[in-house]
Amino acid sequence: MTVSTIGEKVGFMNDNYFIKIFKRWVGTTPSEYRTSQTKTLI
Repeated sequence: MTVSTIGEKVGFMNDNYFIKIFKRWVGTTPSEYRTSQTKTLI
């Protein structure tokens, strides 16, 4: 699932705004978060 699709599913109409808010909440971009979680699972 793309970052864009995830953003839309949680109610964001603008990809860049979703990424900005996600980074503010989590401390990393959605793509960086996904990469870190994938490495954790392997």
